[in-house]
Amino acid sequence: MTKQEYEAFNCWDCNVNTLEIDEYYMVDDELWRSATDELDTPMDIMLCVGCLESRLGGKLVASDFPELPINRGFFPYSTRLLNRLTNVSN
Repeated sequence: MTKQEYEAFNCWDCNVNTLEIDEYYMVDDELWRSATDELDTPMDIMLCVGCLESRLGGKLVASDFPELPINRGFFPYSTRLLNRLTNVSN
């Protein structure tokens, strides 16, 4: 992976690398758009779980994550992300 490819995984808000902290995931498109509506290309950025929750004003829950391999054991998960993937309520 090139430096440019690696840096593409940096959180847009806090600049932490989401791969390094094991927070590579996908949420529902509508939820993502509501958190990134000010951006011209919202699908081209990464956000760590904390920054996405900050933008949304609340914690993510399991139903926010679509049934995709990326959200179901495809990658290792941080404790925070694993908690959100398995929590059904705030």
